[in-house]
Amino acid sequence: MPAPTAMARDPQQAVLEEAATDAWLYFYPLLLMQATRASEPQLELGVWKHSGSVRRHDDRKVIRPNVDTISSHAWLDLSGGPILLETPDTEGLYHVVQAVDEWSLTFATVGSRTIGNGPGRFLFVPPGLDANAGATPWPRDATLVRAPTQGVWLLMRIQSDDSEEEARTRALQTRFRLTALEERAPDGPMPLPPAAATGLAEGTPPPQVILNLDPRSYFEWASRLWGAPGFWVPNLDDALVDRVELLGLRPGSALEWDALDPGQRAALSAAPKGALRKLAGVAAKEGGVNVDGWYYLKDNWYRVQDHRVFVKQPTHYPLRAGLALEALGFLPLQEATYLSAGAARVGGEVLSGADGRSYTIRFPEGHLPAVEAFWSLTVYEGQGWLVDNPIHRHNLGSRDELRRDADGAVTLHLSATNPHGADSGDTSNWLPIPDGEFSVSFRAYWPSEPIVHEGDGWRMVPVIAAD
Repeated sequence: MPAPTAMARDPQQAVLEEAATDAWLYFYPLLLMQATRASEPQLELGVWKHSGSVRRHDDRKVIRPNVDTISSHAWLDLSGGPILLETPDTEGLYHVVQAVDEWSLTFATVGSRTIGNGPGRFLFVPPGLDANAGATPWPRDATLVRAPTQGVWLLMRIQSDDSEEEARTRALQTRFRLTALEERAPDGPMPLPPAAATGLAEGTPPPQVILNLDPRSYFEWASRLWGAPGFWVPNLDDALVDRVELLGLRPGSALEWDALDPGQRAALSAAPKGALRKLAGVAAKEGGVNVDGWYYLKDNWYRVQDHRVFVKQPTHYPLRAGLALEALGFLPLQEATYLSAGAARVGGEVLSGADGRSYTIRFPEGHLPAVEAFWSLTVYEGQGWLVDNPIHRHNLGSRDELRRDADGAVTLHLSATNPHGADSGDTSNWLPIPDGEFSVSFRAYWPSEPIVHEGDGWRMVPVIAAD
């Protein structure tokens, strides 16, 4: 008796399922941004929320936190008209204000790299608005920043390290001002997350909230947002528009799930599984490369021109979704370049301080990272949290008094105990590590072009196990 043959897959259903997978990936950054905003219901639009200090070892809110800067953020609704951002003289401290649209794409950065550390004025204008449309004249001395969507997420970072500098930074935060140009009321709130988006109020991370959504809730919410006023449809190629229309999805039209035919519902129901399969590792595989144990982000996503930021691959939806999932709100490499070593999630060699193991990072003379602002190295334990240690040091870099070797090189020591001796008061060049697995992050703020374009004359030195 002949063996049974597998049933052939319906070609038309296969087309629907592939379109649904791409639609899920296309909408993911949009929904993630809305969930991120909805996770702070008490935050008033157009008002800064300032972090009080640099992250500490017992802070468990953010994985692999940045301890080089103090941050602030604000959500803008430009449907009520332009909003003026005024930045102060930062007294020599590096700073950057990053503007992110509703689809998670950075479209502008202003700060030390673009205007220096002096004061600045920037007018954020909604899409399609003409200078003569409002009753209030636009200030001529403000740099015009046209937003692609009415909703904007501003992320501000100001250099801060020791307690004295931290006090200066906290004072500076209050001098970054947001002012609505007109008193006109915004159009109204964006469509709220569906009831199925549970966990936001309980502190569940927004990415997990989105991944937990059932397909019907996911696509119905996405379709309501897609048709909301002021939501730009970013570079959606005509072929994909035609394909998602086969699923009942159209810009400006709410999805009617119960009116879909069985094939459409089946394709949309299978979308998360197909999308997550595409998403698995896409940011690590296509977003970066491992060189000498360090994971570099490729310079293949953003292009910077003065304060304006452009996306190089706007229709690469799996990569866009992967970057939103792994690094929502990451800065263009020309503003800040981040490298990672020892992080298993990006395929690096596992580093460990167990059994007294230690490591060195040795910069030959003339090979220290070339930056306009500063650079640092930060150690995290295996889960990505900061490491408690006897000298309360979490990072080391260009702002520290680094000791040079006899040949002019700079050697940093990564160890659980003081490399200069247990009883030594000398802690120079020592970056404490845990007695288990750990990772190291290198951050270069306002880096030189060779750092941005890995391999173009500069390469990060490897982490070497000590003898």
